[in-house]
Amino acid sequence: MSNATHFGEEYLHRMIRDLGHPGLIRLISEIDDNGPLQRRMPRRTLADLSRHQVQAGLEMAGQHGLVGSHSLSGEPCYVLTDAGTDLADIYDTLARWARAHDYPERSCDFVTRIQATLTLLNGPLVQNVPTDAGTRPPPSVQALSDADFIPTAEAVLALQGPWAAFVQWVQTHAPTTGAELDRAA
Repeated sequence: MSNATHFGEEYLHRMIRDLGHPGLIRLISEIDDNGPLQRRMPRRTLADLSRHQVQAGLEMAGQHGLVGSHSLSGEPCYVLTDAGTDLADIYDTLARWARAHDYPERSCDFVTRIQATLTLLNGPLVQNVPTDAGTRPPPSVQALSDADFIPTAEAVLALQGPWAAFVQWVQTHAPTTGAELDRAA
């Protein structure tokens, strides 16, 4: 899973950290699943999150260009931008991988699955798995599995797809998502 991107490692770590925020995950997933979200409804719709988490999710979505404004029947609404729609697809990809590998547990919620998988993607051993590893995992991958960090070495190899999708998302949407991070670095 070589780091085949023109962005620095620190940039990718920050993106993974930001995109793993529970308020952002829930906001993006809610709009993707149910359509535009009235501006007065986020706290009610995402009632399982704290006020701070909802607000932080909205701020991050705005900073990274993931949501925009739209009017639906005269009501201002949040809608996903192209970057937001593509991120929802990334979240689904991460959750599918986690479900397929019972990660981090056999039974857990969508947000936990995404956060745990993003944590794996953020690890240097996972990011540096050679893409030509084939079906036999290299020793560093086997060490992760042996330490019960992940279910199997094959699961790490299967992360190549989600990792590639994430890197492609960053490359495609960097002008939208990267402006704030570049200034902070």
